[in-house]
Amino acid sequence: LWRPFEDGRFRTLLTPVWKVFGLNVDDPRIAEGLRLCFDGLRLIDERVRQSHATFLVVMIPTKERVFWPHGEATGEELDDDWTEAVQLERRVVAATEQFLSRHHIAYLDAATALQASLQEGEQPYPISSDGHPNAIGHRAIAGDILRTLIAQGVLPDHHSPTP
Repeated sequence: LWRPFEDGRFRTLLTPVWKVFGLNVDDPRIAEGLRLCFDGLRLIDERVRQSHATFLVVMIPTKERVFWPHGEATGEELDDDWTEAVQLERRVVAATEQFLSRHHIAYLDAATALQASLQEGEQPYPISSDGHPNAIGHRAIAGDILRTLIAQGVLPDHHSPTP
């Protein structure tokens, strides 16, 4: 069930088989879970809007999707389980982005920041099979959130010169 990834710079254990089970929206249980998630996000957005606060949905990717482009670029063998997990996740992300856009809910996909960490030579996940980001990954996600909130005008940009 574990799939080792090692390319000389990065080393970790992927668990794509487990991701396939949880991301397969052709399974009615998973589809219903996604529908309930969307309903919850819509309700949260309504309440946040009523309180005149800011709501930002942050999509945290799987380790498999984060490492995928790096695996492609380095010639890593991308087996069927890993391929299927990433394809299923892309479907869920696309459906989520469509839902959020249709309801005018702000969001960001943290995959970009985590993949940038890899490109910069920093591993955003532990070497183990743990799929949660490590301190490097959390820092990358937090930086992405900060940049987004500044770009939306929610937070001041303390790095730009004051008039």
